[in-house]
Amino acid sequence: MILAYCSACGARLGLAPPCACGSCGRRFWDNPKPCGGAFVAHDGRLLLVQRERDPWSGHWDVPGGFCDGAEHPEAATIREVREETGLDVHITGLLGMWLDRYDDVDAEWTLNVYYHAVAADPARATARDETAAIHWFDAQELLAVPLAFPHHMRPAVTDWLASPAATPSP
Repeated sequence: MILAYCSACGARLGLAPPCACGSCGRRFWDNPKPCGGAFVAHDGRLLLVQRERDPWSGHWDVPGGFCDGAEHPEAATIREVREETGLDVHITGLLGMWLDRYDDVDAEWTLNVYYHAVAADPARATARDETAAIHWFDAQELLAVPLAFPHHMRPAVTDWLASPAATPSP
């Protein structure tokens, strides 16, 4: 992404990060934005939300989103799950972290931190903010569902499927 102007002094840049403004010396970096998301499991099924907005409108994703300022990814995950599904969740562990591009237009990098989580009352899940629908997917369905952000989401789902959380309770 080419930066048109310096955000500190307004001088014309026309440079891609990492770079420095020739007028004031401010440095710019191409740092990924942190995100948090939850792999909410219930009886071996995974809760996914259908995205209402672009990028990837109509595709399925785990509930989650960008961290606000200095918000920890774990706190962002809990907040985003509540905003998108109405559920209160308890994080039970870290699934992993994946780098990806947010979309093809501005090619902004994201660092996606995913957690295992369980909901206090899974039956209360409803589609809410930025969510067109929700569904609890079993392992077979997950292999065929059209996922948002497939470059990192497909490997994350594969890792979740290999975890004990994907095994239904007896």
